[in-house]
Amino acid sequence: MNFNGKTVVVASVATDRGSEKTHVHAAYGVHIGAACAIDFAKHSAHVVAIDSNELALLSLKNEIEKMGGLIETIHADPSQTESLEKAVQIFSKNHDVAHVLINAHHDTELSNIVNTSNEAWARVIAFDLLGPVYATKAFLPFLKKSGQAAIVNMGSIDGINGNPQIPAYSTAKGGLIPLTHLMADEFAPFGIRVNYVARGMVTPVDAKVINPMFVPLLEHTPISRPAYPHEVTAAVRFLCSSEASYITGIVLPVDGGRLGITPGTRFQSAVQS
Repeated sequence: MNFNGKTVVVASVATDRGSEKTHVHAAYGVHIGAACAIDFAKHSAHVVAIDSNELALLSLKNEIEKMGGLIETIHADPSQTESLEKAVQIFSKNHDVAHVLINAHHDTELSNIVNTSNEAWARVIAFDLLGPVYATKAFLPFLKKSGQAAIVNMGSIDGINGNPQIPAYSTAKGGLIPLTHLMADEFAPFGIRVNYVARGMVTPVDAKVINPMFVPLLEHTPISRPAYPHEVTAAVRFLCSSEASYITGIVLPVDGGRLGITPGTRFQSAVQS
């Protein structure tokens, strides 16, 4: 799964848009868009990262270049049409084709349905659901030129079952599932495959302690730990590779088995064999 000579566009690499935080987010670990950028760069891809957080882009660029990878950064909001148009103009100066698009849009609001403000609902839906629509439309002409391109919409198991602590995020990521099916159908004549990765909790490999938010989830996770970023990005990279040439329109959970059992029904003590 070497991507030498391939151009990989990653839309969104920072959770905190416009803030002083880098792509490492305290609550959710490494931003999966940044992790994908690093992973594809390790496998010889030419990465183009788009985000409105300049500091996150600089941090990511430094990290990838330090390991000898190729990366360009474009300072633009990956959820706004006008901003994406400018990003495309910058992209087109150096590239005629895009081989992969990763829609890694991630914005959340920690609350319940009633207490999530209307403004927060609109913000999260606009970024997490409409952002991938706009980013895909913006880069579609470049993906068509590839003839064998791939799109991965980064989702969550919260978009399948729903998480009552982040209802807006759950709703947005849930909406990406039929969108993925529809994209897979519409773009197939152009040789573009579209898939959805439903990730579970993710933690940095070198994390000293498990995020307290994740602790209650461990007993419902057969593998009994969060995922590491490379375990999620490996699945993304596979779906974008020629090894997955007959796979499109799927939802692939990368969740340590959490969707494999009904939550709350596990035995309190492990069965001894």
